[in-house]
Amino acid sequence: MAKSKFGIDYPFARKHTTFLRGDDLVLDIEKIGIVESTGPHKSQLNMRKVVERYLVDLSYDAAGLANGYVPLTWKGYDIVFDPRFHFGEPFVRRARKSNVKPCRYSVMSLCEAFDAEGSYAAASRSLGVSAEAVEAAHKYYFDYLRTSEAA
Repeated sequence: MAKSKFGIDYPFARKHTTFLRGDDLVLDIEKIGIVESTGPHKSQLNMRKVVERYLVDLSYDAAGLANGYVPLTWKGYDIVFDPRFHFGEPFVRRARKSNVKPCRYSVMSLCEAFDAEGSYAAASRSLGVSAEAVEAAHKYYFDYLRTSEAA
């Protein structure tokens, strides 16, 4: 849609072009405005003053390339996609401005520990992380992904 309707190549690689609003992707197109690119209202223009505060941006490195995305924050932990860690596989890290115990395990590792140990507490003891970190991974994998249209 970005290419055919607006002539935008590689919208995910362009800074301040592609955003998330809830589960839907939106494009911020110069001289046009904010346009929904997925979901039931695809191609619909959005009122900037209303939706701008709900847009989630990717993070970018010094060269201007996308290098991080946080689809979920839960009880002080972020679920992060970052190509510099775990080959881009989602992992759990302490959210910014959070006092929780650090964690850098992949979502899959924490979910597998939960399955093997049978509880958040047991999985957290076996890996030396907080139960909330295990819960954040579990929430992302079993709740967020399964209820998201992107899954």
